[in-house]
Amino acid sequence: MKSFLKKLFLFSLIIVIADYCWNNFIQVQYTIHNIWIIPAFFISLTLLLHYYIIKASKGNQNNFIRFYLGMTALKMMLCVIAVVAYCLIDRPNAMGFALMFMIHYLLFTVFEVASLMKELRKKN
Repeated sequence: MKSFLKKLFLFSLIIVIADYCWNNFIQVQYTIHNIWIIPAFFISLTLLLHYYIIKASKGNQNNFIRFYLGMTALKMMLCVIAVVAYCLIDRPNAMGFALMFMIHYLLFTVFEVASLMKELRKKN
C-alpha cells in the first residue's frame, strides 16, 4: 500500500501542477473555477476504491470480479452525481468543469487500473 500511496501522490502532484498551469496560463474565458475540487475528489475516491479492491482480491476470484465491477459502477455513478450537482450549482462554468472532470476521470481510471494490474500480478 505504501508503494501505491507514493505513486498516487506523484501522479496527483503532476495533475495538480497541470491544472494550475491550465488556469494561470490560459485565456481567462477558458479557466475552470474551483478546479481544485476535481483532483481532491479523485484522489480520495481512488484511495478508497483501491483499498477495498485490494482487500477483496484476497478472497474468491469470482467474488473479486463481481466486487470490482460493482465498485466501478459505483464510482461512475458518484462521478455522474458530482458533475450534475456542480452543473446545477454553477451553470455558467458547467461545460468547462464537466470537460475537465471527464479528463481527470480518464487519467485517474487509467492510473488505477494500471496500479491494480501490477498489484494483482505480484500476488499471482
